[in-house]
Amino acid sequence: MATRGSCRRCVVGAFRVMTLGTAMIASAEATAQGGDNCASAVQITALPFVDVGNTNLFANDYALTCVFGEANDSHARDVVYRYTPQQDELVTISLCGSGFDTELFIFEGSCPDESNPIACSDDDCFGSDGRTFASHLDGVALSAGVTYYIVIDGFVNAHGMYIVTMSSSFCADCPDGATLEDEPNCGLGDDGLPDDFINGGCNSTEPVFSPIADGETVCGVTASNPDTGARDTDWYEFVLTEPRIVTWLVTAEFRTLIGIVDNGGTADCTDVTCFVSSTETAPCQENYVSALLGSGTWWVYVAPFFQDEADCEFPYTATLFTLRPADLNGDGVVDSDDLAILLAFWGPCPDPPAACTPDLDFDGNVGVTDLLILLGAWG
Repeated sequence: MATRGSCRRCVVGAFRVMTLGTAMIASAEATAQGGDNCASAVQITALPFVDVGNTNLFANDYALTCVFGEANDSHARDVVYRYTPQQDELVTISLCGSGFDTELFIFEGSCPDESNPIACSDDDCFGSDGRTFASHLDGVALSAGVTYYIVIDGFVNAHGMYIVTMSSSFCADCPDGATLEDEPNCGLGDDGLPDDFINGGCNSTEPVFSPIADGETVCGVTASNPDTGARDTDWYEFVLTEPRIVTWLVTAEFRTLIGIVDNGGTADCTDVTCFVSSTETAPCQENYVSALLGSGTWWVYVAPFFQDEADCEFPYTATLFTLRPADLNGDGVVDSDDLAILLAFWGPCPDPPAACTPDLDFDGNVGVTDLLILLGAWG
C-alpha cells in the first residue's frame, strides 16, 4: 500500500487487535440466532450471511446421523435456519471456527426427513493443527423457489458456541439493496495509471473515500495493470462513536488484499500509519478481517493482489459489521444471555480461537477480566 506517511505505529488506543484467516471470524453481527426447530427456523434473506449463536440455548429436536452411524442419534442440541433462493445457485455453508464438535445438515422442501439430507458434513474444517471437528459444505446445488432447512447439530451430545457463514458460489453477485461503487474505468486512466476520484483513498492525488455504514454492503470493481504496475485501490470510511468490534467481510472474483487502516488521526493521509488488520483473499473465497477499535474515523480497504492482473469485469462485494464488545448475541442489550455465553466459554479459548467472542481482552482466555468488562457494559 503506497501512502504518504511512514508506518510508525499500529496501536489503536488502548485496545489490542487480531487478524482472521479464511472462513474464520472473531466477532460478527449476530442479527438473529437460529430457531429451535423447523417451525421456528430463522429465515436467511440474502447472501452472504453471517451469524453467531449458542446451541446451549436450544433443545435436541432432531436425531440426525451424518458419518459415524447411530452413536450420534438423539443426544445433541440443534439450531435451524431456512433459506429460499431466488435463482438456481451453488452455496457454501461453513461452521469453521465454532467452539464444539459440530455436524451440519441441509434438508429440502420440508421439515427434515431425518433419513435423507441432501448434504451433510462432520469434520471438514482445517486449523493450525490440521483437520478440526467443525463442519463445512462447499458447492451445494439449490433450486430456485425451494425452501431448504439448515440444521446445526453436534456429534453425540456436543453443544456450544457456533459461527455460521453462508455464501453463493456464484461469488461476487451483487445482492439487492447493496450500494454500487459506481466508479468509471475501475479507477485507471487510459494510460494505465491510477485515476481514481471516487475512493482511491491515500493512493489518490487528493485523498478521497466512500462512506460506508454499519451493515452496509457495497458492490465494487477494481483492476490492475501489469504493464504499468498500477492498481486501483478502493477505500471506505466509517465513524465510531464508541468502541466496537469491526469486521470487514469481502468476496471477490480475483485475488485481493483487504484490511482495516489506522489513519493516525488525520483525514488527509499525512499521518497514516499502517494496517490494523489485513489478509489475503483467494478468488471467490469469503474472508474477513476483524479488530476491536476505539471511537473515531477509520478506513477499510479492497485492492487486487500486488502484480496480479485483474480485469475491470471482475467485481467484489464487501460488508461492514460492527458489534458492541460485550453484546455477545448482538441483540443490543448486555444482560444474562450474554453472561451465559461468556460462562459457557470459561477457560482457555479453543484452537482455532476464531469464535471465542467472550475473550473480550483478547488474551486467549475467558476469565475474570472478561467478566468485569461485560459487567461494566451491563444494560
